[in-house]
Amino acid sequence: MSLSIPVATVRIAREINQAEAAIDQALAATAALMHSSMVARVDNPAIDAACGHTALMRMHKTFGGLLAARSDMLRAHGSLKSDAREYAGADEPTCPDKEVFTGAELVEAAG
Repeated sequence: MSLSIPVATVRIAREINQAEAAIDQALAATAALMHSSMVARVDNPAIDAACGHTALMRMHKTFGGLLAARSDMLRAHGSLKSDAREYAGADEPTCPDKEVFTGAELVEAAG
């Protein structure tokens, strides 16, 4: 399947935002899990201090990996923005109200 530049631009813009949001959700979920695990440990002093330590270390490693992924995604986003200015920019200034910017065919084709 071949994509025209305008259709590819719409699709990539939508999908990069979805990817960033998914990473953010995974970060939030991992942080919540770590928090709940620690609260359970702190609120129950009868539980041995070493209990769950390995799991917490793995969650910490996962969180760090997700944070690194988020950083890489931000860099990819910046790079794609730069490429879009170079290759997907309009040849001539046009009004954003024109059909080329609001046309349903671009959104539908990116679909």
